[in-house]
Amino acid sequence: MRLTLPRPAISRLGIKLFAVILVVNVAISGLVFLVG
Repeated sequence: MRLTLPRPAISRLGIKLFAVILVVNVAISGLVFLVG
């Protein structure tokens, strides 16, 4: 028994998630910088 994980799908999803988190983080810090 060996596990065959769908690597490309997982990595693509991870990259998308990372990009979304990065954009949200930059947007929040920009808002804090502008408002504060």
